[in-house]
Amino acid sequence: MRILHIIVFSYIIFAISTVFSADWTLMVYLDADNNLYSMGLDDVNEMEWCQDSSDVDIIVLFDGNSEGDSVIYEIAHDDDMNNITSPQVDDGGAVIPDNGECDMGDWNTLYNFVDWVIDEYPADKYLLSIWDHGGGIFITGDKPVISPLFKGFCWDDHGSGPIYLWQLDDVMENARDKIGRKFDVVGFDACIMGQIETAYQLKDYVNIVISSEASEPGDGWDYTAFNTARVNPSISPRALSTNIVEYYLDFYGGSVTQSAQDVSIIESQVVPVLNEFADYLWQYTYYYYDEISQARSDANQWNPPNKDIYDFARYISDNSSLPADLIASADDFCSVWETYIIAGGLHYHPPDEGYGATVWFPESISTDENEDRYMNELIFHETHWDEFLYMFEDPYPPDPVYLRFVSYTVDDSEGGNGNGVPEQDESVDITVKIRNYGTDTAHNVVGELSTDNPYIEVEVGTAGFGDIPHFETAEGTFTIRIEDISSFPIFANMNIHLTTSDTYETDEEFIFTIGYGFADDVEGGEGYWTHRGNNDMWHIDTYRSHSPTHSWKCGGEGSQHYGNMMSCMLESPVLYVNEGIAELNLWTWYHIEAGYDKGYVDLMVEDDDWIRLKTYTGSSGSWRSDNVDLSAYINKPLMIRFFFVSDYSQTYEGWYIDDICLGDTLNVDLEYFRAIPKDRACLLEWQTVEVDPDLRGFNLYRREATSPNSTLKELSKSSSLSTSMGLSDIGYIKVNNELITGYGIYRYLDDGLINNVDYQYLLEAVYSDNSENLASTYGTPGSQNPLSFTVRKNYPNPFSTATTIVFDLPESSAVNISIYDISGRKVLTALDEFMEAGTHRVKLVAISDEGRMLPSGVYLLRLSAGENYCIKRIVIDR
Repeated sequence: MRILHIIVFSYIIFAISTVFSADWTLMVYLDADNNLYSMGLDDVNEMEWCQDSSDVDIIVLFDGNSEGDSVIYEIAHDDDMNNITSPQVDDGGAVIPDNGECDMGDWNTLYNFVDWVIDEYPADKYLLSIWDHGGGIFITGDKPVISPLFKGFCWDDHGSGPIYLWQLDDVMENARDKIGRKFDVVGFDACIMGQIETAYQLKDYVNIVISSEASEPGDGWDYTAFNTARVNPSISPRALSTNIVEYYLDFYGGSVTQSAQDVSIIESQVVPVLNEFADYLWQYTYYYYDEISQARSDANQWNPPNKDIYDFARYISDNSSLPADLIASADDFCSVWETYIIAGGLHYHPPDEGYGATVWFPESISTDENEDRYMNELIFHETHWDEFLYMFEDPYPPDPVYLRFVSYTVDDSEGGNGNGVPEQDESVDITVKIRNYGTDTAHNVVGELSTDNPYIEVEVGTAGFGDIPHFETAEGTFTIRIEDISSFPIFANMNIHLTTSDTYETDEEFIFTIGYGFADDVEGGEGYWTHRGNNDMWHIDTYRSHSPTHSWKCGGEGSQHYGNMMSCMLESPVLYVNEGIAELNLWTWYHIEAGYDKGYVDLMVEDDDWIRLKTYTGSSGSWRSDNVDLSAYINKPLMIRFFFVSDYSQTYEGWYIDDICLGDTLNVDLEYFRAIPKDRACLLEWQTVEVDPDLRGFNLYRREATSPNSTLKELSKSSSLSTSMGLSDIGYIKVNNELITGYGIYRYLDDGLINNVDYQYLLEAVYSDNSENLASTYGTPGSQNPLSFTVRKNYPNPFSTATTIVFDLPESSAVNISIYDISGRKVLTALDEFMEAGTHRVKLVAISDEGRMLPSGVYLLRLSAGENYCIKRIVIDR
């Protein structure tokens, strides 16, 4: 910075409206109510260096770092670069409130300032500079938090902030309407606002936008460039914008970015070639993903995941291995870009490090925390760029017709109680939404609904969806009958067979939820959870758990760290709550970079936008319980999402989630609760974490399992269950006649059972004043040793990080599990040891013998035990 200590000497003049019209009015909205105060003083002195001219007004709204120090300056020339001597203007309260303190982070203040200046200082041409050098970047310690469009600009230490880009719409729309034409120039003397989305947002109100792709140095613009207007009041907006940009680039001499963009042609000239470029990218991403991804990686960036759009197009154009029409579309875009950029960028490269503007380019748009704002608040989604982003996230063949399931809604008003929740003895209409991702219209789409669930009868199984154009959706309605069910909830696998008159057909599947409730102690596999996203590292781990031995983790295996630039989510199926269980409870442990990497708990209600419920960052220190009131969402379809994001550096162990349930939390902690199969019996065994003097003992309940090995179980308090059902109502019978007492490790033999039948057990802790349903497990009685050598299907398959191998040994033997790639090369020895007879579960982690993560692809698993062996196909999908 050039000036550190500045003395302010000024006097007050009263604004008087006049019919006189100057050539130029230059407005500066200078938010120095932060750690940039001294730089703000410096810039006002630079403006005062400019010579006086009655044809060019420079009006500054200045807010310093104290309270009550907001002033409006009418800039007048002086040669003193250490003192501000320009007169202060009395606005009569139009902009500055009675307490003398403007909230520069409130967009209404900007609205009032621009509106007042246009009234008091009419001109033939207007420029607005929005000053806040820290607008897109914060410093905490030595590490910057880089923020894209969604962070906005102008934070006020004695007010609010930020102002969002879409709030600037109202400001500039009013300015355009007042002057009867588009505003001439809007400049952002603020960091990282140089995105094409910024210019597109202002296209209906502004002709030229000045902005920087990268962070600006502390001193920001060189405001002596304003003197070129004062010495030549007839200067054109293009020429003045060019001077501002080139003064800036020349002053710093390199390692900076700044450009002036001709927004007046963005819709007529830039968008057509951008859309064509995006269309060809969409068409070829499935076949040339590696090449397009490499161009993305090579393109300049200052604010991940934003990429210099011209640089990206240039890399596409230079790759001769890509299709000719894609290369031609990149060339066309670059040609128009050369016209679109008025100054800086590619026209002044170097010292400009960039080519004019960036574009938002996440690896996984649907899992990025800013997707909703990008699609709903910014109008750039009117272009075809977002369609390419969705294709880039999850490429699929660009066939003429490509139909996918989107969501479903239910209506039980005709055949049920009308509360919106599918329940037993109801006929329910299911309206299914389908999207056509193909290049052409899908004609005469018809769906056939089916299910293998024994509790569902499809009454109306055919629905017409009509014609579905490219990327549009359509709905069809089916009717099902839900039979008498012994336990809730039920998560039914549904299938829709889709056909068209275009000879296209496909099958889509979805999970349909019946009844209230949800609980998962993460002991039975992934269940009906789904996980996806950029650098997805969600998996079930045993390194840490709340109870008994497994938990969900976002991070590496065991104590290994999570990765950089992650944006991944773990999602539940549709869930319902009633009055008795209208609360989400969970246990969590986390060690993530404080302030930069975050774990979120989100809620979706009725297929609407995600609602943020909880945010975790830093270190929990130990397992902690958390809960969220869901009473506002009774009888509404809900989805729960655990969403993890990390930035570009510094990682830690990660984020764990365990014991997730709808209903009240549990008081007794267990090390484990398990059922050990015996001949016509199950040995129930559990261990408490610590002695509880208020604990009297335990009861055991049993029922035949309707969903063997499901992790979705009723774990709500009996008092909560009684609001809609009791334990006997959902099929449980009490196993023990007397209270089971003791301490530490507990065992109970439940005999007289039928071999090879799946049973579900519920453990109830009994206190002097209440009782609680504590935990659930499954058991299948049978012969102690399997009758034959069997290797069961691994789960999950495909998998991203780890899968479980289950096999039966009729006799003790040496066991080897090895993984081979499709060329026959062994890449991993997962197990090589002597094992006793019985059923075994082995967790296979997709890390090669050399310690590297195995890439996506098809592999062969060979399991040998003595003279027996089995070969199975497994799929790794990242």
